[in-house]
Amino acid sequence: MKHLFYLLTIFPILWEFINLNSPKKCYNFSKSLKGEKYNNFSSTQKTFSIYMIGYLLWVFIGLFSCQWILFLLILILSFIPIKYIWMQFINSLISIFVLLFILINEYHLHFNLYTFIFHNLIR
Repeated sequence: MKHLFYLLTIFPILWEFINLNSPKKCYNFSKSLKGEKYNNFSSTQKTFSIYMIGYLLWVFIGLFSCQWILFLLILILSFIPIKYIWMQFINSLISIFVLLFILINEYHLHFNLYTFIFHNLIR
């Protein structure tokens, strides 16, 4: 089950690469979703809306893992209001790095972030 969860990391990484590749389109897309009912969406908007809800659910499930701090960081990034296109680009870049670190840390580094942050830095 763990391998399936981390295999699903590919989809958020792809989403963030799409955001990174064309931040203006994604910015305009997210603005077009505000204030509309789901029934009025086009098929593309419905597909991406379901994809974004799946991404958010995946992050919430990740909060119960040992890397909950990184998933919390992604969740915090998703609640930052994006007013400019360059903010969309920076948000996607940070998210890609965090998602890649989640994958690398789970299978190779085994770095315990909780111990590092709360036992070493706060002391």
